[in-house]
Parts: sequence; structure tokens; C-alpha cells
Amino acid sequence: LTIEDTVLPTPYGTSGKGQLSSIEEGKGKMRAALNARTDTNLMIFGRTAALQISSLDDAIERLRAYEATGVDALFISGVKSHEQVVALHAALSLPMVFGAAAPAVVNDRAFLASHGVRACLQGHLPYMAAIQAVQDCMAALRNGTLPEDIAGLAPAALLKRVTNAEQVDKNAGDWLGA
Repeated sequence: LTIEDTVLPTPYGTSGKGQLSSIEEGKGKMRAALNARTDTNLMIFGRTAALQISSLDDAIERLRAYEATGVDALFISGVKSHEQVVALHAALSLPMVFGAAAPAVVNDRAFLASHGVRACLQGHLPYMAAIQAVQDCMAALRNGTLPEDIAGLAPAALLKRVTNAEQVDKNAGDWLGA
């Protein structure tokens, strides 16, 4: 779960990179999320877009403050250079996740791993691939392809694993007597 310090929704009439809330507001939202957490498996990440909106120094100040709240990790968007990664790693102690990072940074996985980065998102590619697959499937059906002739479908075992079917069946039995 990421708790971010970006003003959302974007205020009417503003354009460009967005706006940041105050550090105190960001810390308050993170403390509230930590206080409300009941599932010990839920990880809470302090998130900032300060690298995109303000500066490296501001990002580090914010991230240090968010570390102090007790979040589990830090989510940073807008990393553009190896030098920024080095500076972030030197200033912070929690694991980092990058979003919207420059391709030259994303593709240097050994460097990222050695500098405290545990994941580096590369856009919404799985979501976009899923949309394309749904579009292709619907078009094929509309154009007369029989359901059994649709290519690229997930096998039953994968579907059961991804949907956690075993647990769903158990819960249905426990809760519904099914």
C-alpha cells in the first residue's frame, strides 16, 4: 500500500507535474495508515514524486521524514540518473521501489540491487497487455471465432492459482455451508 504526498485529486486549473502536500501532511497520512493496519502482512510504503516536482534535496528530506514514521519501504517516482540513486541510497535506510524511472536506470538491475532498490516498475505494461488481450478476444468472438478456438487463454491450473480458487472454495464452505 503506498501512501503518497501528492495532492490528489489534482486541483482544477493546475497543470504540469502536480503538487506536493506538506511533509507534515504526508507523515500524518502514513502514521494513520500504520495505525489502522491490522494485517501484519500488509506493507505500507511512503511515496513521493518530489524528484519530478521539486528537487533531490526535497525528496530526501521527505523520505527521511517518512522513514521516521515507521513505514516498511519507500516508493520514489521520477528517478532519472544513477547519481540520484546513489544519493538516495546514501541518505536512506529502507528498501526502495522506483516508479516512472528513466530507462537507463531501470535497465541496470545489478546497480539498482546494490543500492537498496528492491523493485523498479516499468509502467503499466501488464495492465496494458491485459487490455489488448481482452480486446483481441472480444474481437475474435464478435467476428465468429468459436470459444474453443480462442488462442492464448490461461490454462485451468493457472486460473485456479491466480484466483486462489482453493481458498475461495474453503471460504465458501466455511461461510456459506457450500
